[in-house]
Amino acid sequence: MNAIKSLKRSRDYRAKEDANPKIIEADDLIFVEVRGQWVEARQTYRQAKAAGRAASKAADDGDALFDRTGRTWVRSVTDEEGRSLSGELAKLMDGTTPGKLFFLPYRQELTAADLLETALPRYPHLQGEAEKHADFSAAIVAFHPLVTADEAATREFATKGTVFTMATAAFDRAYGKLVRNLHTFLSDEEIYAILPRFIRKDTGGGGGGGGGGRGGGSTDGSGSSDT
Repeated sequence: MNAIKSLKRSRDYRAKEDANPKIIEADDLIFVEVRGQWVEARQTYRQAKAAGRAASKAADDGDALFDRTGRTWVRSVTDEEGRSLSGELAKLMDGTTPGKLFFLPYRQELTAADLLETALPRYPHLQGEAEKHADFSAAIVAFHPLVTADEAATREFATKGTVFTMATAAFDRAYGKLVRNLHTFLSDEEIYAILPRFIRKDTGGGGGGGGGGRGGGSTDGSGSSDT
């Protein structure tokens, strides 16, 4: 798309004595370059957004397994009379009770669970049923890379969102300048027969694809879209 080529074919353009084609041509070239940068930024932003959602979904699934196996194991940790030993388990997790453990943000869940797993071998009476503990231990191990990937995806999404926001601002400036100069010769109807119209679809850049779960959230970014 090159506005100056279309404009040069316009009778109104050829008839205007005050036309300055060099200025408009320079603006048009700048706009084309900036638009290319914006399209690329939008594409990488959308890719980061999709990757963030996928990483968040995987972390959510890992957390579901962590919660399910953890709760099942905790119920098996009892004294000889069948009474829960949750209070003693809390001491191994720096005061975090099993009841609170499964509602923490993902990274905090893993921190507490790692403390528990490190200390547990020293307390045979708190190990509960071996098979259930093994399932929980496996869930902890599997959960670690999922949370790490989710956090990385969130950071990448925020970075791409910032780049996209900056590219959108540059695009708006270049497009607005080109349109203002074209108004010297053409009406709105004639301009938008040459140039595409753009509408704002989203607002705000950055945000998180997952943010480590329970509080990270996910937000859409911003951008313009040609119609």
